[in-house]
Amino acid sequence: MTTHEDIIRDLGDTKVDEYWSRRKDAVIFEQIGEAELEFESWQFHLVGVWRHIESGLLFYGYDSGCSCPSPWEATKLSHLQPLRSYQDWLDVQSELLGPTPEELKAQREQGELVFDYKIRDAETTRPRRVDELERLRVQVEQAFKDLKRKQVLAQIVEDHRDALDQLD
Repeated sequence: MTTHEDIIRDLGDTKVDEYWSRRKDAVIFEQIGEAELEFESWQFHLVGVWRHIESGLLFYGYDSGCSCPSPWEATKLSHLQPLRSYQDWLDVQSELLGPTPEELKAQREQGELVFDYKIRDAETTRPRRVDELERLRVQVEQAFKDLKRKQVLAQIVEDHRDALDQLD
């Protein structure tokens, strides 16, 4: 069975954007989805999730920049992190959400240095980030269900290989 490490070893220099991820007219990766994290018109700060088509294994990564380059245009598979389970994604998502305004205010009350702009940012940006990440979470959840289905079918075929070979 192919592992994340096998794919990174064999295809680590492969770019993951749609144009560059083709080899011999076959798409190697497909993007499951992405979420904007900062919401500034002059820049992008994204998290994205990709599926290796052949194996179904998932990877995630980040890209950011001004409005000049296209997102993901320089991102290679070796820049991404393996997503081994749906729980891995939930952990990443939780980290990306950051603290709530209430949590930041409580930190300030406890004597920690918390700037006003951090609280304002959490009040204005976090709700949009929650929506973006929820949309992506649904896509990742479905991708893991698809992966499980693919793995179960592969196991059934392997378990019945002898019977299938006799049909030829």
